[in-house]
Amino acid sequence: MMSVHPSRPMVRRDELVGMLASAVGEAPVQAAVDRACEALALPADRWTVADALKILEHLAESPGLLGITARFVKTRAILSWGRR
Repeated sequence: MMSVHPSRPMVRRDELVGMLASAVGEAPVQAAVDRACEALALPADRWTVADALKILEHLAESPGLLGITARFVKTRAILSWGRR
C-alpha cells in the first residue's frame, strides 16, 4: 500500500478518469481503472504521480481505443503533472 506524504503531489481518480473518458466513455474507464488498481495493488481513488503513471502504463497495454488513449494521455500527464 502507498504511503501518502503531505507534500507529495497527488492525482485524484476523477482527474485521471476525466483525462481518458472523453474518448472511451466514463463507465469503461472506471472499470478499467478498477482492474488496473487491483492488478497493481494500488488504492482505488488517489495516487502519487508515479502510481498514476503506472496505471496509465497498464492501461496502455489494453487493445483498441483504450490502449491508444492511455498512451496519448500518459504523454499529456507527464507534461502536466511534471509541473506539480
